Amino acid sequence: MEDERQEERIPNFIGNAVIILTASHLGCEVEMLDTAREVWHTKRLPEAVLLGMYENAARNAVSTIQKRGLVERADRLGEIFYRTGEFPSPEEDNP
Repeated sequence: MEDERQEERIPNFIGNAVIILTASHLGCEVEMLDTAREVWHTKRLPEAVLLGMYENAARNAVSTIQKRGLVERADRLGEIFYRTGEFPSPEEDNP
């Protein structure tokens, strides 16, 4: 039962990885960047002791993006990254 609940949470943690990676790509200072990279590449949850800190890092990244007025750009880039696994080149990233 616990394994099923953990499996259900994986998409949320992958989404958090996209948020953290996108914020970093936009030049925002983020926490848990290495963990986000690992979650993105492995599609697995971070270690149990890191779950709370990881979720908090994603919330902080969202807050930073909002404060810097980058929400629309972050949404667009995050969607591209989620679909392709990479961010567009700076030439292609002109909104």
